Amino acid sequence: MVTIMNQLYQVVFTGELRHHADPEQAARDFAAVFKVPADKAWKLVLGGGEHVLKRDVDAANAERYRQVLEEIGLQVRIEPVGTPVGRPVERPAEPTATAGMDAPASAAADSNPYPPPQAELLGRVTDAGLSISGPHRRPAGHGWDWITQGFALFRQSGWAWVGAVLLFMLINIFLGLVPFIGELFNVLIGPVLLGGFMYGARMQQRGRRFEVADMFQGFRDRFGPLVTLGALYLGFVIAIMVTVGVVIGIGVAISGGPDLATLDQQDPAVLFAAIGPLLIIAVPLLLLPLIPLAMAYWFAPALVMLDGMPPLAAMQLSLQACLRNILPFLVYGLASLLLILLAMIPFGLGLLVLVPILIAATYAAYRDIFFDSP
Repeated sequence: MVTIMNQLYQVVFTGELRHHADPEQAARDFAAVFKVPADKAWKLVLGGGEHVLKRDVDAANAERYRQVLEEIGLQVRIEPVGTPVGRPVERPAEPTATAGMDAPASAAADSNPYPPPQAELLGRVTDAGLSISGPHRRPAGHGWDWITQGFALFRQSGWAWVGAVLLFMLINIFLGLVPFIGELFNVLIGPVLLGGFMYGARMQQRGRRFEVADMFQGFRDRFGPLVTLGALYLGFVIAIMVTVGVVIGIGVAISGGPDLATLDQQDPAVLFAAIGPLLIIAVPLLLLPLIPLAMAYWFAPALVMLDGMPPLAAMQLSLQACLRNILPFLVYGLASLLLILLAMIPFGLGLLVLVPILIAATYAAYRDIFFDSP
Protein backbone atom coordinates (compact mmCIF):
# COMPACT_ATOMS: atom_id res chain seq x y z
CA MET A 1 0.00 0.00 0.00
CA VAL A 2 1.42 3.37 -1.03
CA THR A 3 0.95 6.26 1.40
CA ILE A 4 0.80 9.70 -0.13
CA MET A 5 3.10 11.98 1.79
CA ASN A 6 3.12 15.74 1.38
CA GLN A 7 -0.46 16.02 0.13
CA LEU A 8 -0.99 19.40 -1.55
CA TYR A 9 -4.17 21.43 -1.37
CA GLN A 10 -5.93 24.31 -3.06
CA VAL A 11 -7.84 27.15 -1.40
CA VAL A 12 -11.13 27.85 -3.18
CA PHE A 13 -13.27 30.97 -2.88
CA THR A 14 -16.91 29.86 -3.10
CA GLY A 15 -18.09 33.16 -4.53
CA GLU A 16 -20.00 33.97 -1.34
CA LEU A 17 -19.18 36.32 1.53
CA ARG A 18 -19.40 35.49 5.19
CA HIS A 19 -22.36 36.65 7.24
CA HIS A 20 -22.33 40.43 7.81
CA ALA A 21 -19.25 40.93 5.60
CA ASP A 22 -19.27 44.23 3.74
CA PRO A 23 -18.44 43.63 0.04
CA GLU A 24 -16.60 46.91 -0.48
CA GLN A 25 -14.53 46.49 2.67
CA ALA A 26 -13.78 42.86 1.77
CA ALA A 27 -12.51 43.97 -1.63
CA ARG A 28 -10.29 46.66 -0.10
CA ASP A 29 -8.90 44.23 2.47
CA PHE A 30 -8.24 41.56 -0.16
CA ALA A 31 -6.36 44.06 -2.33
CA ALA A 32 -4.28 45.24 0.65
CA VAL A 33 -3.42 41.77 1.96
CA PHE A 34 -2.60 40.06 -1.31
CA LYS A 35 -1.20 43.04 -3.20
CA VAL A 36 -3.55 42.80 -6.19
CA PRO A 37 -5.01 45.76 -8.12
CA ALA A 38 -8.17 47.19 -6.64
CA ASP A 39 -10.26 46.48 -9.74
CA LYS A 40 -9.29 42.80 -9.73
CA ALA A 41 -10.10 42.52 -6.03
CA TRP A 42 -13.47 44.13 -6.68
CA LYS A 43 -14.28 41.69 -9.48
CA LEU A 44 -13.20 38.75 -7.35
CA VAL A 45 -15.44 39.67 -4.45
CA LEU A 46 -18.51 40.60 -6.50
CA GLY A 47 -17.93 38.49 -9.59
CA GLY A 48 -19.74 35.37 -8.37
CA GLY A 49 -18.78 31.76 -9.01
CA GLU A 50 -15.94 29.69 -7.58
CA HIS A 51 -12.24 30.20 -8.24
CA VAL A 52 -9.01 28.78 -6.86
CA LEU A 53 -7.14 31.48 -4.93
CA LYS A 54 -4.10 29.40 -4.02
CA ARG A 55 -2.95 25.95 -5.06
CA ASP A 56 -0.09 23.56 -4.34
CA VAL A 57 0.18 24.41 -0.63
CA ASP A 58 0.48 22.04 2.30
CA ALA A 59 -2.25 21.63 4.91
CA ALA A 60 -0.74 24.11 7.39
CA ASN A 61 -0.37 26.92 4.84
CA ALA A 62 -3.79 26.20 3.36
CA GLU A 63 -5.27 26.65 6.83
CA ARG A 64 -3.42 29.96 7.25
CA TYR A 65 -4.88 31.19 3.95
CA ARG A 66 -8.33 30.07 5.04
CA GLN A 67 -8.10 31.98 8.33
CA VAL A 68 -6.92 35.21 6.68
CA LEU A 69 -9.47 35.01 3.86
CA GLU A 70 -12.30 34.39 6.33
CA GLU A 71 -11.06 37.35 8.39
CA ILE A 72 -11.40 39.44 5.24
CA GLY A 73 -14.96 38.13 4.83
CA LEU A 74 -14.70 35.51 2.08
CA GLN A 75 -16.26 32.06 2.31
CA VAL A 76 -13.54 29.54 1.34
CA ARG A 77 -12.88 25.83 1.46
CA ILE A 78 -9.77 23.67 1.34
CA GLU A 79 -9.59 20.62 -0.91
CA PRO A 80 -6.95 18.42 -2.60
CA VAL A 81 -5.25 19.92 -5.65
CA GLY A 82 -7.06 19.03 -8.86
CA THR A 83 -10.55 18.92 -7.39
CA PRO A 84 -12.85 20.49 -10.00
CA VAL A 85 -14.39 23.84 -9.11
CA GLY A 86 -17.19 25.83 -10.73
CA ARG A 87 -16.34 28.34 -13.45
CA PRO A 88 -16.55 32.04 -12.46
CA VAL A 89 -19.67 33.86 -13.53
CA GLU A 90 -18.95 37.34 -14.92
CA ARG A 91 -20.92 40.15 -13.36
CA PRO A 92 -20.31 43.71 -14.58
CA ALA A 93 -19.61 45.22 -11.17
CA GLU A 94 -17.20 48.09 -11.13
CA PRO A 95 -16.14 50.02 -8.05
CA THR A 96 -17.77 53.40 -7.59
CA ALA A 97 -16.28 56.56 -6.18
CA THR A 98 -17.79 55.81 -2.79
CA ALA A 99 -16.01 52.49 -2.69
CA GLY A 100 -12.64 54.20 -2.54
CA MET A 101 -11.33 52.31 -5.61
CA ASP A 102 -10.33 53.88 -8.91
CA ALA A 103 -10.70 51.12 -11.49
CA PRO A 104 -9.00 51.65 -14.82
CA ALA A 105 -11.26 51.73 -17.85
CA SER A 106 -9.58 48.67 -19.34
CA ALA A 107 -10.43 46.55 -16.30
CA ALA A 108 -13.66 45.24 -17.79
CA ALA A 109 -11.77 43.87 -20.74
CA ASP A 110 -9.35 41.88 -18.62
CA SER A 111 -9.81 38.29 -19.67
CA ASN A 112 -8.50 36.88 -16.39
CA PRO A 113 -9.63 39.02 -13.48
CA TYR A 114 -9.17 36.20 -10.93
CA PRO A 115 -5.44 35.45 -10.70
CA PRO A 116 -4.19 33.72 -7.55
CA PRO A 117 -2.84 36.19 -4.96
CA GLN A 118 0.88 36.73 -5.29
CA ALA A 119 1.60 37.68 -1.68
CA GLU A 120 2.71 34.91 0.64
CA LEU A 121 1.48 34.76 4.23
CA LEU A 122 4.91 34.87 5.81
CA GLY A 123 4.10 37.44 8.47
CA ARG A 124 1.18 37.89 10.82
CA VAL A 125 -1.35 39.35 8.39
CA THR A 126 -4.15 40.57 10.58
CA ASP A 127 -6.58 43.38 11.19
CA ALA A 128 -7.90 45.03 7.99
CA GLY A 129 -4.92 43.88 5.93
CA LEU A 130 -2.31 45.28 8.31
CA SER A 131 0.44 43.31 10.01
CA ILE A 132 1.29 43.54 13.70
CA SER A 133 4.31 45.81 14.01
CA GLY A 134 4.28 46.35 17.77
CA PRO A 135 3.98 46.50 20.61
CA HIS A 136 4.88 50.17 20.28
CA ARG A 137 5.57 52.57 23.13
CA ARG A 138 2.94 55.32 23.16
CA PRO A 139 2.83 58.73 24.93
CA ALA A 140 1.01 59.06 28.25
CA GLY A 141 -1.82 61.06 26.68
CA HIS A 142 -2.87 58.06 24.58
CA GLY A 143 -4.39 56.55 27.72
CA TRP A 144 -7.16 59.16 27.56
CA ASP A 145 -7.35 58.85 23.77
CA TRP A 146 -8.27 55.16 24.14
CA ILE A 147 -11.28 56.14 26.25
CA THR A 148 -12.42 58.80 23.79
CA GLN A 149 -12.07 56.33 20.91
CA GLY A 150 -14.01 53.76 22.93
CA PHE A 151 -16.77 56.34 23.41
CA ALA A 152 -16.81 57.00 19.65
CA LEU A 153 -17.34 53.29 18.98
CA PHE A 154 -20.04 53.11 21.65
CA ARG A 155 -21.85 56.15 20.26
CA GLN A 156 -22.21 54.52 16.83
CA SER A 157 -24.09 51.47 18.20
CA GLY A 158 -24.94 52.40 21.78
CA TRP A 159 -28.02 50.22 22.27
CA ALA A 160 -26.29 47.15 20.85
CA TRP A 161 -23.28 47.69 23.13
CA VAL A 162 -25.53 48.11 26.18
CA GLY A 163 -27.53 45.02 25.25
CA ALA A 164 -24.39 42.93 24.79
CA VAL A 165 -22.93 44.05 28.14
CA LEU A 166 -26.23 43.33 29.91
CA LEU A 167 -26.29 39.86 28.37
CA PHE A 168 -22.65 39.35 29.37
CA MET A 169 -23.50 40.28 32.97
CA LEU A 170 -26.54 37.99 33.01
CA ILE A 171 -24.43 35.08 31.77
CA ASN A 172 -21.89 35.72 34.53
CA ILE A 173 -24.62 35.99 37.19
CA PHE A 174 -26.39 32.84 35.98
CA LEU A 175 -23.17 30.80 35.96
CA GLY A 176 -22.21 32.25 39.33
CA LEU A 177 -25.32 30.67 40.85
CA VAL A 178 -23.85 27.22 40.18
CA PRO A 179 -21.32 26.47 42.95
CA PHE A 180 -17.74 25.95 41.76
CA ILE A 181 -18.63 24.64 38.28
CA GLY A 182 -20.34 27.91 37.37
CA GLU A 183 -17.38 30.02 38.43
CA LEU A 184 -15.07 27.69 36.53
CA PHE A 185 -17.12 28.13 33.35
CA ASN A 186 -17.16 31.89 33.88
CA VAL A 187 -13.37 31.99 33.76
CA LEU A 188 -13.12 29.62 30.80
CA ILE A 189 -15.65 31.33 28.53
CA GLY A 190 -14.71 34.85 29.63
CA PRO A 191 -12.03 35.16 26.89
CA VAL A 192 -14.46 33.72 24.33
CA LEU A 193 -17.02 36.47 25.04
CA LEU A 194 -14.36 39.18 25.27
CA GLY A 195 -12.95 37.99 21.95
CA GLY A 196 -16.43 38.47 20.52
CA PHE A 197 -16.50 42.05 21.77
CA MET A 198 -13.14 42.65 20.10
CA TYR A 199 -14.50 41.18 16.86
CA GLY A 200 -17.52 43.48 17.01
CA ALA A 201 -15.30 46.52 17.62
CA ARG A 202 -13.16 45.56 14.63
CA MET A 203 -16.29 45.27 12.47
CA GLN A 204 -17.15 48.83 13.53
CA GLN A 205 -13.66 49.96 12.60
CA ARG A 206 -14.29 48.40 9.18
CA GLY A 207 -17.53 50.33 8.76
CA ARG A 208 -20.27 48.02 10.08
CA ARG A 209 -22.30 48.62 13.23
CA PHE A 210 -21.73 46.55 16.36
CA GLU A 211 -24.32 43.82 16.91
CA VAL A 212 -25.20 41.84 20.04
CA ALA A 213 -24.53 38.61 18.11
CA ASP A 214 -20.88 39.68 17.68
CA MET A 215 -20.30 38.77 21.31
CA PHE A 216 -20.66 35.08 20.41
CA GLN A 217 -18.34 35.16 17.39
CA GLY A 218 -15.57 33.57 19.45
CA PHE A 219 -17.66 30.42 19.83
CA ARG A 220 -17.72 30.11 16.03
CA ASP A 221 -14.20 31.15 15.04
CA ARG A 222 -11.63 30.65 17.83
CA PHE A 223 -13.39 28.70 20.57
CA GLY A 224 -10.60 26.22 21.35
CA PRO A 225 -7.73 28.74 21.64
CA LEU A 226 -9.87 31.21 23.61
CA VAL A 227 -10.97 28.55 26.11
CA THR A 228 -7.33 27.49 26.40
CA LEU A 229 -6.49 31.11 27.21
CA GLY A 230 -9.08 31.03 30.00
CA ALA A 231 -7.62 27.76 31.32
CA LEU A 232 -4.10 29.24 31.31
CA TYR A 233 -5.30 32.30 33.20
CA LEU A 234 -7.12 30.12 35.75
CA GLY A 235 -4.06 27.92 36.16
CA PHE A 236 -1.82 30.91 36.86
CA VAL A 237 -4.29 32.31 39.41
CA ILE A 238 -4.48 28.96 41.23
CA ALA A 239 -0.69 28.64 41.22
CA ILE A 240 -0.30 32.13 42.72
CA MET A 241 -2.91 31.51 45.42
CA VAL A 242 -1.42 28.14 46.36
CA THR A 243 2.06 29.65 46.55
CA VAL A 244 0.88 32.51 48.76
CA GLY A 245 -1.06 30.05 50.95
CA VAL A 246 2.04 27.92 51.43
CA VAL A 247 4.09 30.99 52.34
CA ILE A 248 1.49 32.04 54.92
CA GLY A 249 1.36 28.53 56.36
CA ILE A 250 5.13 28.42 56.70
CA GLY A 251 5.10 31.87 58.32
CA VAL A 252 2.46 30.79 60.85
CA ALA A 253 4.42 27.66 61.71
CA ILE A 254 7.70 29.52 62.14
CA SER A 255 6.16 32.29 64.26
CA GLY A 256 4.35 29.83 66.52
CA GLY A 257 1.02 31.33 65.59
CA PRO A 258 -2.44 29.79 66.08
CA ASP A 259 -3.24 26.27 64.96
CA LEU A 260 -4.78 26.65 61.48
CA ALA A 261 -6.88 23.55 62.07
CA THR A 262 -8.75 25.18 64.97
CA LEU A 263 -9.21 28.72 63.63
CA ASP A 264 -13.00 28.60 64.08
CA GLN A 265 -12.60 27.85 67.80
CA GLN A 266 -10.32 30.76 68.68
CA ASP A 267 -11.09 34.25 69.92
CA PRO A 268 -11.24 36.58 66.83
CA ALA A 269 -9.34 39.35 68.60
CA VAL A 270 -6.53 37.02 69.63
CA LEU A 271 -6.55 35.43 66.18
CA PHE A 272 -6.23 38.80 64.41
CA ALA A 273 -3.42 39.85 66.73
CA ALA A 274 -1.58 36.66 65.87
CA ILE A 275 -2.01 36.59 62.08
CA GLY A 276 -2.47 40.31 61.37
CA PRO A 277 1.19 40.91 60.55
CA LEU A 278 1.13 37.87 58.29
CA LEU A 279 -1.86 39.28 56.38
CA ILE A 280 0.01 42.55 55.84
CA ILE A 281 2.75 40.52 54.18
CA ALA A 282 0.39 38.14 52.35
CA VAL A 283 -1.65 40.80 50.52
CA PRO A 284 1.34 42.29 48.66
CA LEU A 285 2.60 38.77 47.97
CA LEU A 286 -0.73 38.03 46.30
CA LEU A 287 -1.01 41.34 44.41
CA LEU A 288 2.53 41.46 43.06
CA PRO A 289 2.15 38.45 40.74
CA LEU A 290 -1.51 39.21 39.97
CA ILE A 291 -0.63 42.58 38.42
CA PRO A 292 1.63 41.16 35.68
CA LEU A 293 -0.90 38.36 35.17
CA ALA A 294 -3.59 40.97 34.53
CA MET A 295 -1.23 42.65 32.05
CA ALA A 296 -0.63 39.34 30.29
CA TYR A 297 -4.38 38.80 30.01
CA TRP A 298 -5.35 42.35 28.98
CA PHE A 299 -4.81 42.10 25.20
CA ALA A 300 -4.68 38.32 24.95
CA PRO A 301 -8.35 37.78 23.90
CA ALA A 302 -7.91 40.32 21.07
CA LEU A 303 -4.62 38.80 19.92
CA VAL A 304 -6.04 35.27 19.92
CA MET A 305 -9.37 36.23 18.33
CA LEU A 306 -8.27 38.79 15.74
CA ASP A 307 -4.71 37.72 14.98
CA GLY A 308 -4.90 33.94 15.44
CA MET A 309 -2.03 33.89 17.94
CA PRO A 310 -1.49 30.89 20.26
CA PRO A 311 -2.80 31.64 23.77
CA LEU A 312 0.54 31.57 25.60
CA ALA A 313 2.26 33.69 22.94
CA ALA A 314 -0.63 36.16 23.14
CA MET A 315 -0.20 36.47 26.91
CA GLN A 316 3.53 37.06 26.53
CA LEU A 317 2.99 39.76 23.89
CA SER A 318 0.24 41.39 25.97
CA LEU A 319 2.54 41.56 28.99
CA GLN A 320 5.26 43.11 26.85
CA ALA A 321 2.81 45.68 25.48
CA CYS A 322 1.61 46.73 28.94
CA LEU A 323 5.14 47.00 30.34
CA ARG A 324 6.13 49.26 27.44
CA ASN A 325 3.14 51.53 28.09
CA ILE A 326 3.07 52.00 31.85
CA LEU A 327 2.46 55.77 31.60
CA PRO A 328 -0.54 55.66 29.22
CA PHE A 329 -1.99 52.80 31.24
CA LEU A 330 -1.57 54.86 34.41
CA VAL A 331 -3.52 57.72 32.77
CA TYR A 332 -6.11 55.24 31.49
CA GLY A 333 -6.45 53.63 34.93
CA LEU A 334 -6.85 56.91 36.82
CA ALA A 335 -9.36 58.26 34.29
CA SER A 336 -11.31 54.98 34.36
CA LEU A 337 -11.41 55.03 38.17
CA LEU A 338 -12.78 58.58 38.20
CA LEU A 339 -15.38 57.69 35.57
CA ILE A 340 -16.40 54.59 37.53
CA LEU A 341 -16.96 56.69 40.66
CA LEU A 342 -19.12 59.10 38.67
CA ALA A 343 -21.02 56.24 37.01
CA MET A 344 -21.85 54.77 40.43
CA ILE A 345 -23.69 57.91 41.57
CA PRO A 346 -27.04 57.30 39.81
CA PHE A 347 -27.53 53.88 41.47
CA GLY A 348 -24.78 52.43 39.30
CA LEU A 349 -26.82 52.91 36.13
CA GLY A 350 -23.97 54.82 34.55
CA LEU A 351 -22.01 51.59 34.42
CA LEU A 352 -24.32 50.39 31.65
CA VAL A 353 -22.73 53.08 29.50
CA LEU A 354 -19.22 53.11 30.97
CA VAL A 355 -18.53 49.36 30.84
CA PRO A 356 -19.05 49.07 27.06
CA ILE A 357 -16.99 52.24 26.56
CA LEU A 358 -14.09 50.71 28.49
CA ILE A 359 -14.39 47.42 26.58
CA ALA A 360 -14.29 49.34 23.30
CA ALA A 361 -11.35 51.34 24.69
CA THR A 362 -9.46 48.06 25.08
CA TYR A 363 -9.82 47.50 21.35
CA ALA A 364 -8.69 51.07 20.69
CA ALA A 365 -5.60 50.48 22.84
CA TYR A 366 -4.91 47.20 21.00
CA ARG A 367 -5.06 48.97 17.64
CA ASP A 368 -2.89 51.83 18.86
CA ILE A 369 -0.17 49.71 20.47
CA PHE A 370 0.15 46.85 18.00
CA PHE A 371 -0.33 48.63 14.66
CA ASP A 372 1.28 51.59 12.89
CA SER A 373 -1.99 52.69 11.34
CA PRO A 374 -4.08 55.24 13.30
